Amino acid sequence: MVNILVVGATSYIGKYLFEKFSKTFSVAGTSSKGANGFLKLDLLDLNSFDFNNINSSTFVFFCSAISSIEKCQNDQTYATSLNIDGTSYFIERFLEKGCHIIFMSSDAIFGVAKKICNEDSKINPISFYGESKAIIEEKFKNSE
Repeated sequence: MVNILVVGATSYIGKYLFEKFSKTFSVAGTSSKGANGFLKLDLLDLNSFDFNNINSSTFVFFCSAISSIEKCQNDQTYATSLNIDGTSYFIERFLEKGCHIIFMSSDAIFGVAKKICNEDSKINPISFYGESKAIIEEKFKNSE
């Protein structure tokens, strides 16, 4: 069984996490296409992932999203489908399996900050990308 699942293992942060964790743990990574040895998990295809690969001891590092602020701003319908709807669906399923979720958010949730921010700082996104990350944070902030 997989100890660590990196959702979005081909993303900028996901690649690094997958590489580092693979040296020590039983790790699987996902990509939207499921190519190159990665499991398929497409945030726009809710039936794309086989949840039998994970259990309650799996740590899920959620790194998948449209991260381009410009793409999110220009196609908010698509960004909503992927960054909010698809992400919510899969996080909910992982939580139902008892997985531990580590969600990669963004400093874009704070907008233009005049000081260093932390999890207690006021959220003030000025882009749709930041707003989508803030929505997911808010939805799951009290989940166990």
